[in-house]
Amino acid sequence: MVDDTNLTREIHQPYALLARNHGATIRAALPSNTKAARHRNSRLTGKDMVPEDAVTGQMAKMERPSNEEGFDDVLVASRESTG
Repeated sequence: MVDDTNLTREIHQPYALLARNHGATIRAALPSNTKAARHRNSRLTGKDMVPEDAVTGQMAKMERPSNEEGFDDVLVASRESTG
């Protein structure tokens, strides 16, 4: 398991390749949109909470993983309240 932001294909591609080479299933879990990401972040407290401008910036830079890159599943939260 890789628990990291990995915003771009360039960053997450080596993890996908490593997993594929070891026969592992490759999944990514993402918020559905910026509003959902900000809502989820607002439910966090203390050091777990990320500055809102960072959440917005990360969502703007995110390149969603795809099956074409070798991901078996790309899970997208379907509701803002998903946490």
